Amino acid sequence: MSPEELEHKSARVLNNIEPSSPEELKHKSARVLNNIEPSIEADLTELDILQASENIEAYQEETRKWRNKKVANREIAEGDWVLRRKPNAETIGKLQSKWDGPYIVLYSNRPGSYHLADIEGNKLQHS
Repeated sequence: MSPEELEHKSARVLNNIEPSSPEELKHKSARVLNNIEPSIEADLTELDILQASENIEAYQEETRKWRNKKVANREIAEGDWVLRRKPNAETIGKLQSKWDGPYIVLYSNRPGSYHLADIEGNKLQHS
């Protein structure tokens, strides 16, 4: 036995520490629960939190792929005719239209935000 091993073994005997594997710590075996230290328990909790956040990110990425696989990106340019969704479209009855329009696109300040005008050329407020 090397001097390092002997020193390590004597330190374990003096401190009454029984070595345990990471799997025993992770799954909280009965042997580990009796000898667990608060710092190790905090590490296990942090490990669980990290694993949960990785699982959430993977789930969100799969959901994003599933939802976006059939979406066709369309560029809306100035002069295009568009319909505008009514503000309370969810509360409107099923036989009523959920869209207003047609409107013409005047210009865009940023992607997804457009200034519209009606058929007569009157600029719409908050469009």
